[in-house]
Amino acid sequence: QSNYKTARASLANFLHEELQWEANRIVLPVPIDAIIAWVAHLTNKKMRASTIAGYVSSLSILYKTRQLTPPGQDHQIVLMLNGLKRLQFEEGQGNTVRSWAVTSERLELMCNALAKLPPRLASTGPDDIHMLRAAYHVAHFCCLRVGEIAPKESWRFIYFYKLIRTPTYVTSRSRGTTAPRTGEWSLEIKLPMSKTDKYGQGSTRLMSDEQGVVLFKRYINQSWLPALRTRPKSPLFLFTDGRPLTYNLWSTILRKVMDLIPRHLRAEYRGVSFRAGGATELANQGANLNEIMTAGGWTSTAVARYI
Repeated sequence: QSNYKTARASLANFLHEELQWEANRIVLPVPIDAIIAWVAHLTNKKMRASTIAGYVSSLSILYKTRQLTPPGQDHQIVLMLNGLKRLQFEEGQGNTVRSWAVTSERLELMCNALAKLPPRLASTGPDDIHMLRAAYHVAHFCCLRVGEIAPKESWRFIYFYKLIRTPTYVTSRSRGTTAPRTGEWSLEIKLPMSKTDKYGQGSTRLMSDEQGVVLFKRYINQSWLPALRTRPKSPLFLFTDGRPLTYNLWSTILRKVMDLIPRHLRAEYRGVSFRAGGATELANQGANLNEIMTAGGWTSTAVARYI
């Protein structure tokens, strides 16, 4: 409500002072050229792109109440806002990726902080902590959005997984032969749908991090879990009381976790914090851009801003 009033007052003042419209009055629909000029005016005042986008969204609500096409859907406005966000990012304005990405260091601190959560918060017994630690690692190393690891809709829950042991081949010098030996474990999961999977065909992600696989195996081998995962498409991540790991539970618990780690290492959590951190970790391990895009399901080079 406050943002809506501020945005409307800002637009009214701009139209009056710059375009000589009647004071404190907005006649809808406002010409797109006038809105573009308003956005440029806000940019010149050094306002952040996210704040300007919020103003445009607030104005769009007013349009919807009048059954008008919202300005936030106009192609020129969308391009302008996206370009502004990209420009401010490149210039280092606002929050940088480093301030909100879940890096490996933050991931370890968050997993340790789970044990300090008050028992009354959701279900956070020892077995639930194993589940949350496994989920954090899967989200990080599979580069998942929060809506993919902990969705709002039940049909988007991850239910399929497969543990894969990749064989390694050892050559015997004395015999001159090559024989397979058991190698390291990897985890393969399937997302029913993702942002880049527009047709809902599903996509697979692979986690090869040794610690992450160990945590997942510890969770999946819990004796109480089979009794809860009785249906073919039962959610993969469940609390001991049978509740799935939903978006609301994920966000609630994560906010408490952030309060328990050192202030200077806290992340300004976002929906892509784990995804961005996973991309950064892959880059630190020497993966090239194409390998990172494949690992995280990116269809464009937008991932480059995370690395």
